[in-house]
Amino acid sequence: MRRSDDDFATRDAADREFHTLIAEASGNGALPLLVGTLWDQRRGSLWTRLEGHFHTPALRASTLDDHAAIVAALERHDPAAARAAMIAHLQRVVREFQQRWDELDDGFSPSAVPLAAPAAKKRKQSQSQSPSARRSAAGRSH
Repeated sequence: MRRSDDDFATRDAADREFHTLIAEASGNGALPLLVGTLWDQRRGSLWTRLEGHFHTPALRASTLDDHAAIVAALERHDPAAARAAMIAHLQRVVREFQQRWDELDDGFSPSAVPLAAPAAKKRKQSQSQSPSARRSAAGRSH
């Protein structure tokens, strides 16, 4: 993946292969299917629009460092370290995406990123409501 840093298609294919191989090595038959399904969801205009905002050179560098830590643990046959490295990787990606989304949320119009912005605004609104107001609103939505 480091060799294809400037080529999104090659880098994306290598990233998918990395995660698929790890899933297959887990011995959990459902995990490769899940990884493939999740990866397939990364297609279409929404993902393409988000890609430019979220996948920065710094994020790619951190991801490659995370992957190197996972591979090193696997090469040492240290499943606990591999699991910890994968968890750290996934948590970091979620944290960075959330932080980046929060930075963009206030400056984007809903038409710039469809579907995601309303969810973020709804989350902010529900966080500012009292617990009784949230319960009341939840009852109306069912």
